[in-house]
Amino acid sequence: MFFDETYSHAWNSLTTDDDITDFDGINAAYDPPTPIREQAADVLDAALTILGDTVSSLPYARVDYVHRDGALLLMELELIEPFLGLNRGPKAAECAADALLSYYDTVSTAWSRP
Repeated sequence: MFFDETYSHAWNSLTTDDDITDFDGINAAYDPPTPIREQAADVLDAALTILGDTVSSLPYARVDYVHRDGALLLMELELIEPFLGLNRGPKAAECAADALLSYYDTVSTAWSRP
């Protein structure tokens, strides 16, 4: 998860052996190494470049991927995510609140301009 352009936290949702759609089976604590965090940030930057936007325009984003054969393979980029995993990082809820407040302060200032 990224809040206000900054990496916040991650988790590893593993499926059960008999049901690949069962994400409630195992949830492992996960602290990705710096190269994976950097790759996730690069994916986010690239997507927003294609969309003609910047990371600073988003209060949060979630990069979902699998790590295979030494490479990060993007599964999906969540820009309007209902599950932020706020229970997965020690300051995740605080980071999310700060990012959302900052975002909405910026948006409300832009809307109030003549």
